[in-house]
Amino acid sequence: VVIEGQKTAYFSEKFLEITVPVTTKEQIKEIKKTVTHIAKKHDEEPYKALATTQQAIFNQLEEQDEIDAAAIFDKVFEEKPLAREAAQLAITEERVPEKIAVTNVPKYERKYSKQKFKLDNGIEITIPSEIYENKEMVEFINNPDGSVSVLIKNIESILNKFNA
Repeated sequence: VVIEGQKTAYFSEKFLEITVPVTTKEQIKEIKKTVTHIAKKHDEEPYKALATTQQAIFNQLEEQDEIDAAAIFDKVFEEKPLAREAAQLAITEERVPEKIAVTNVPKYERKYSKQKFKLDNGIEITIPSEIYENKEMVEFINNPDGSVSVLIKNIESILNKFNA
């Protein structure tokens, strides 16, 4: 049921008086929301912070069946300790546990295995996660005028994925 714009488990909470556990998807959404908010507040590019967040989640799920929010913030805000602390505090206030258990790991690995960007000029780019981190293959360059250029390097062939 949606009450005042918020989804609630009305029957479970009001009649059965049980607390409905927060889903993995909702917890990841809170992490993303926190990263975006803190990145903006600390002069970080949100697209970079979110890409690093996605990469950190993907790497964690390759190794274990849980997501460690603190480790994500450590990676995303590696260079900014104040931002890292602010993110830790913000996520604690949202009641997201330090370790988020993931039951359907293959689903999330597939979902986070590719970085997807939509540029303001309409161009959409999908980059496999392992290539995104390789500066010899793809690079995001901040221009002096405040714009960003995407440089794709070392391409041997291009295939058009036209579907008939």
